[in-house]
Amino acid sequence: MKSITVCVLAGLSLAPLCASAQQTTAGGNAADVKYCGELAKAYQSMYSAQEGMPVSDVVMLGQCDSNPKGTIVALRQKLADKKIDAPHEPGVAEQQPGSTR
Repeated sequence: MKSITVCVLAGLSLAPLCASAQQTTAGGNAADVKYCGELAKAYQSMYSAQEGMPVSDVVMLGQCDSNPKGTIVALRQKLADKKIDAPHEPGVAEQQPGSTR
């Protein structure tokens, strides 16, 4: 079972590279797919290859190319639950500390 999980994780690590070549997808554009891949990579880093991650999470990560917007929301929530800062989303301006807008 561990070898299957490792193979799936290895395959998923390559999926964002392939998906980023697409211009648009059913659930978003290439930038969404790329950002989803960055979030997936951050989430995967929480688990060692020996430990693996829950199958439901592996399935979720595999949806970055078919449903990037929904997967981004889910990954942000999972990272927030673990108190891990999500990577900065490209194209979204960061608010300066102390500013009200």
